[in-house]
Amino acid sequence: MFIKNRTRPVTLRVMESLFYRMDLSKEGKKYYYNQISGHEGECELDSHTIKFSKRYPVLNDLNLEHRKNEFQIDALIIKDNTLHLYEVKNFKGDFYYENGKLRSHANSHVANPTGQSDRAESLLYNLVRELGYQYDVKENIVFIHPNFFMYNAPSDKNYLFLSQIESHLNQAFPYEEMDSHRDFIRDLLALNNPDYRAKQIPEYDYSDLRKGIYCPECFSFNHTHSRQNRICLDCGNKEAVVQAIYRSTEEFKLLFPDKMIKTSQIYDWCNQVYSHQRVYKALKTRYKKNGNTKSACYE
Repeated sequence: MFIKNRTRPVTLRVMESLFYRMDLSKEGKKYYYNQISGHEGECELDSHTIKFSKRYPVLNDLNLEHRKNEFQIDALIIKDNTLHLYEVKNFKGDFYYENGKLRSHANSHVANPTGQSDRAESLLYNLVRELGYQYDVKENIVFIHPNFFMYNAPSDKNYLFLSQIESHLNQAFPYEEMDSHRDFIRDLLALNNPDYRAKQIPEYDYSDLRKGIYCPECFSFNHTHSRQNRICLDCGNKEAVVQAIYRSTEEFKLLFPDKMIKTSQIYDWCNQVYSHQRVYKALKTRYKKNGNTKSACYE
């Protein structure tokens, strides 16, 4: 069992909502697809590390900061006095390693694959020292996609390919860790920012976004509904109306964390499909109400 499980990142969830609610630029769409690919790669790594989490502390998806420098860690496994840091790359296709960079067949270059992990390794090392611990940090870069191949791969880098992951983990973590590292894990998790939002998220405004409730399965806005259920006209998914209102409210909170939740606001966000009264009843059963007037808000 993981000490810290992986969840869908806030950045990915925001980009997913924007993808279906506004006309993203070409760069915005590419960033969204990269977020999907990155998360899928990280989940693939989890499928390999999960069995080792019974013997070693494994922490996934950490968003940390050291002296105003933010950094992310895809996976961290603690063994003895060493923190094993894993950075996942979900690249697909044939690449050439040249002068510290990867070049694809199309001659497009990818930034130094070790750059992000080198930075995370350095920042984590310094953060650990400031917390009063003496762990070493060892980085590994995992190229997780089954259809990835690197020509001229350097032998002096801590690169792991999909076919090597199992043997690497078996060799690196052969026995049960005796130390729980409880104090360190507590102090590190206290610094984790679960609401981290990448600076690459494009700017957006409420007026820019399409209103309505999309299907949780196929993201279509086309629907019909009975008295109690909402039915997608594209894939047939059926969802309780009250659950659809809850889900849409949570999406609104994700996109606009500083805005107050009001009946009139969620009524408009749902594209006025359901009455004020129905939205009001849904909100008051799920959220805490502040105030008794028409302008009362929920949290």
